[in-house]
Amino acid sequence: MTGNRSEIYLLRELLELVNNNDEKLYDLHFGNLIKYQLQREGRSVNWFALQMNSDRSNMYKLLNRSHLDSSFLIRASILLRHDFFRDATEYLKTLNGNDGDLGHDDK
Repeated sequence: MTGNRSEIYLLRELLELVNNNDEKLYDLHFGNLIKYQLQREGRSVNWFALQMNSDRSNMYKLLNRSHLDSSFLIRASILLRHDFFRDATEYLKTLNGNDGDLGHDDK
């Protein structure tokens, strides 16, 4: 892996180590992706919570989760103008060797 220390640190923050038997896998951490996007836009978690009709403490709890439901991700994608589903798709492509084939049979 190439990149400077901050890129490597960011990658570790956005991914979560998941143990699957003896195999080490990384899982996309959606809460960290959203926090990263908020930081890039200069927005606070408090602002995000208000926009999402929530309170700050509940939002911090949500954003500490790696897995978030799809309706939450849709709302966050619209609000932050960032496609978190594309992030997931790109991550899946890396798991499949960057060939872009996600195993769909388009017949």
